[in-house]
Amino acid sequence: MKYHIRKVKTASGGIAVQVIKYQNRRCIVVKHIGSAHNKDELTILWDIATQWITEKTKQIPLFQQSERFISLEQCEYLGFQYTFLYEIL
Repeated sequence: MKYHIRKVKTASGGIAVQVIKYQNRRCIVVKHIGSAHNKDELTILWDIATQWITEKTKQIPLFQQSERFISLEQCEYLGFQYTFLYEIL
């Protein structure tokens, strides 16, 4: 099961952070993390939601910074070749 995090505006002017999943083309709220009224609270709630998803599903977040991944600044672009077409023809 793949979970996502979404932000929703609340009636009180805050932003609610929720963990959701899609099932039969419908959005189902799995867990409501909380409501934030400034950027710091939003960051904290987003981190809590990410941690909850990681613990629940062992799913690695796609855009999370980690020591296990190589950043693009450490990579060098060498180009590419279309060798497959030449080998087949």
